Order: sequence, then C-alpha cells, then structure tokens
Amino acid sequence: GDQLIEHAREQDRSSPVPPWDTLIARSRQWESQPLTHDAEAPLTLDDDPVYAHAFQWTCRVERWGRRLLASQKVPESAVIRMTLNVSLVPVKIAYGFSASVDDDAVGIETALVGYRQAAIFCMRALESLGVCYGKRIGTANEVHEFLDEGRELLADIESLIAEMESELRFRRGQEQA
Repeated sequence: GDQLIEHAREQDRSSPVPPWDTLIARSRQWESQPLTHDAEAPLTLDDDPVYAHAFQWTCRVERWGRRLLASQKVPESAVIRMTLNVSLVPVKIAYGFSASVDDDAVGIETALVGYRQAAIFCMRALESLGVCYGKRIGTANEVHEFLDEGRELLADIESLIAEMESELRFRRGQEQA
C-alpha cells in the first residue's frame, strides 16, 4: 500500500500536469479574492450568517413537520404547507447570494429575485406555523420558538432586500449622471 502511494507521488512529480490539489487551488482562486463593492460581505455562502440562520431554522422546522406527518396523527394541510415552504427559504437565499457576488446591476437585480422569493417562502412558513399554533398542533413552546426564530430570519432577509434595493438605486443614479 505505501509503495503504491509513493509510486503515485513520483508520477505526480514527473508529470507535466500539476497534481490535483494544485489544479483545484488554481481553479478556486476567485473565491479568495475580495469583493469590490463591500469589503465586509461574506466571500462564500458558508460565511453568510443569514444563510446559516435559514439553514439551521429550516432543518429544525422541517424535521418537526416531517415527524408530525410521519406519525399520521396530524394530516393537517398547514403542516404540509409549512414543510414545503420552509425548505425553500435557504435555497432562495443561496440563489440570491450567488447572484449578489456579481458586482453589477444585473447581478443585484437577480439577487433581489432570490431574496424576495426567500421572504415569500419564509412568510408562508410563518403563516402555516401560526395556524399550527392556533390549532394546538405540537407543543406551544416549540411552535412559539419556531415562530420567533422565523420572524428574526424574515427581518434579516428584509434588511438584505432593503440594502440591495438601495445599492441598485444608487447604481442607476450613477448611470444617469
């Protein structure tokens, strides 16, 4: 086994093609370059606190909803609606984030589409959680906690939307000047 690994390393050293790790590092250099429009913006989706919050909230709420549906004690449409909508929130945040990396008006407009859709899906999930709370589906404390956390997330998404809309207005004003 060790001789095989050493032989492979020798082949890598003598090959005109660089080793895989070097090729991967070269192909991902763009990730380490800072954004020009906002030095404090996260460089990757893994560094985005809004996405991290959405992903954690979604995992918890979706797992709770799936447990309720699997128990077959709650064939409630609100649980189904909540489970479907909550799962789309981080997807749309990721879409918005990836488009916002482009430092142009089209990228910002595309990012706004993703963030607006994330807000819509988050609101729908919150509405369905409110119905669950009203119908006493699940424990009140648990549902209340999901609602509070979801409202905080929605506020974060709405802040991103406001920042991007402001940036877009600024850029459009610059183009007209």
